Amino acid sequence: MGIIVIDQSPELYWFVSNALLQDEIALKHLQTIQAGEKSILQELPEIVILNGDDKSLLPEQFINKMRNHVFSRNTLFIVITADNSFEFKRNLLIAGAGQILYKGRGYSPSPKFFASLIKWFLN
Repeated sequence: MGIIVIDQSPELYWFVSNALLQDEIALKHLQTIQAGEKSILQELPEIVILNGDDKSLLPEQFINKMRNHVFSRNTLFIVITADNSFEFKRNLLIAGAGQILYKGRGYSPSPKFFASLIKWFLN
């Protein structure tokens, strides 16, 4: 498996799929943490991308739980968020997030940069 995107709305999935349009990387969109957990443990994806602004996902707790599971220890978690507070970033890093990207009003990571980052992580 390649990449799993967990977000209630399809916006983050569209961003990821458009950024990786040139590459043949398997993508899967899930809307709930429960489905994400089940899918991660069954399919063992290399990368999981989370919407850090969706508080129903509880990204810090979810990442911590998954990183402490024997089967998903090597999974890389990328969090895309508009919350740029030091405390939130610190909690994500302590939980085991591999990368935190800022996406706020009028700003989002460049698709080219994002695609390069994903390729780098996969290699």
